[in-house]
Amino acid sequence: MILHASILADDPRQTATTIAKLFGGRALPFGPGNGSWTAVGPDPIGNVVSVMPRGTEFHRRFGEEVETREATQVRHSGFHLMIETPLSEADVMDLAREADCFAQRAKHGPFEVIEFWIDDCMLIEVATPDLATEYRRLVVSDELRQRLAAVVAGNAEAA
Repeated sequence: MILHASILADDPRQTATTIAKLFGGRALPFGPGNGSWTAVGPDPIGNVVSVMPRGTEFHRRFGEEVETREATQVRHSGFHLMIETPLSEADVMDLAREADCFAQRAKHGPFEVIEFWIDDCMLIEVATPDLATEYRRLVVSDELRQRLAAVVAGNAEAA
């Protein structure tokens, strides 16, 4: 279970506030690095998304807390998140317009999500209650588990 993630954005405060609205939670000026904000969900397991200024990097330090550094501002990557929202699809689309984000409903593999694009380069897949129910039904299905087992078995033979 993923409890915490950090993402990069042009305006960490605005992005954390938008994600907090999707969560039904709140945004706080907190997180690693300078200028970071954090979206905290209202759920009992403590889902948190920290939003750092674009260009922030993590570097390990032996025996100490991670070091943050400013670096080149990369706009696009393959990293994304999928989050569940208590909002309706219409409310998610309204929030996207309010936050000046592109959003659309899209089929991603065997399930549908709302693509919510932060800064037109960071993908957050948003699942409304109905979409989340369908997603969960698919990912815990025997069919998917059998498909994954076959892929893992195939990779084990190739190794």
